[in-house]
Amino acid sequence: AAPNDLVRAEREILARFPVQRVNLDELILRELKSAAGQLGARWEVVLNADAASRDSADWRRLQQLVDRAMTEVRRALEESSEPALLVNPGLLARYGQLGLLEALRQSCERGAGPGYVVLVPADARSTMPVVEGVPLPVVLASEWARIPGSWVANAHGAAPAAAG
Repeated sequence: AAPNDLVRAEREILARFPVQRVNLDELILRELKSAAGQLGARWEVVLNADAASRDSADWRRLQQLVDRAMTEVRRALEESSEPALLVNPGLLARYGQLGLLEALRQSCERGAGPGYVVLVPADARSTMPVVEGVPLPVVLASEWARIPGSWVANAHGAAPAAAG
């Protein structure tokens, strides 16, 4: 969706479709904190590593922690019984973890995942969906679409999804 329409697009999707909202950044941070706690690492140390140069030892250690956390992030998403609207995928791009979306797609193809929609801001400058300048792992043109402003504004008067 256009950056200015992102919040309204999220509201419309949630109103029209039976999906649960999952804030990826919040989920990743929660699992990072949990993984850090299990290892006895102080959160301040993790934050300092996040600010470190990408070629530093601190960043490499952070990436190991991220990998550990992403195992739990993926598990949480795949074990959900409801299709999900995934929002705020910025940390996936920051930590080089956009491959999670490919893994979730493959999970759905095997019938193991509940289904996912990823909402990202998009402008006319990019021909493909990107997060923080990093292309999303889409294979087919049918795997993504721009949400027109008229749809976001509900110009055609679609009714909300029935409560289930």
